[in-house]
Amino acid sequence: MQFTQTPSDYAPLGGPLVYAFSDATPRTFDLSVVDLNLEAPVGAKRFCDLSAGTFDAAPYLRRRVSFRPEPGATGFVVPWDRTVPAVVEIDGIRTPARNFLPRDTAVAAPALLTTVPRQRLVVRGACEEFTLLTDTPAMATVEAFRDGETVATGYTASRAGLVLFRLDTADFPEADILTVQFDRFSRVVCQIATPFGEGCRLAWRSSAGSLEHYTFPVVKEERVETQRTRLQTETGCVAGDVRSWRLLTLLSAYEPAQMLAALAGILSSPQVWLVAEGAYTPVEPMTDAAGIRRHGTLRNLELQIRMPCN
Repeated sequence: MQFTQTPSDYAPLGGPLVYAFSDATPRTFDLSVVDLNLEAPVGAKRFCDLSAGTFDAAPYLRRRVSFRPEPGATGFVVPWDRTVPAVVEIDGIRTPARNFLPRDTAVAAPALLTTVPRQRLVVRGACEEFTLLTDTPAMATVEAFRDGETVATGYTASRAGLVLFRLDTADFPEADILTVQFDRFSRVVCQIATPFGEGCRLAWRSSAGSLEHYTFPVVKEERVETQRTRLQTETGCVAGDVRSWRLLTLLSAYEPAQMLAALAGILSSPQVWLVAEGAYTPVEPMTDAAGIRRHGTLRNLELQIRMPCN
């Protein structure tokens, strides 16, 4: 038995991940998909009386994606939860290991994986995260601008492949503008803004396979909803489980269409977090639709999120 086709490294989980195999004579094959993070099978399929076959591993591996964001100082970080490393195995014979990206389309290195425009407004003290796919160890130069002066700081990743670069604006307390140059292939400009009094910062997993951040400057409404379960007994009605949620209605700033399209990705994102006091708290988007474009004008986006009450 031999494998005649395997997906490329860093192929997107949003498309098919086709493996092909063949053998000299028809027989029964037991195939398993192994997540290398667990070193355990996460799916299996039996092929009966075949000498050759194909198998799409994507449906088995998509559900293995789960981001666990953490704050950190400015610099490169090797992510352990932003790809799904896997092999396919038949009769003890394994394919070469592959890392698969949680995104919709294929991408070639070097690339900055993002849905947010490369010119951004970032609240002072907040942290940004950039996801890079490179074929050599990436280098980044952060330039901090303040009153006509520029201070540059260089960083180098420890490996090639998928890496994260965290930018903590608190590490540059005097800067008005921070630019991040990744080698020669991408540049991001962050305009530093004064913190909003009632702002609410969200992070979400984007369709590009990245973690994006945005601070909504206005909390339009905050309320608490409670759901009670009541039980009828011989002595009367008694209270059962009580569940409460905190709901926030957020308004973005007036943004161009590209930024609003990125923010609309929060509605369909499988993972969204409220970012506060250095912690990421999972929340649930409750909005089903968002307007992105109106002819000749800027628009803002209204979004409602829900989280359990403490």
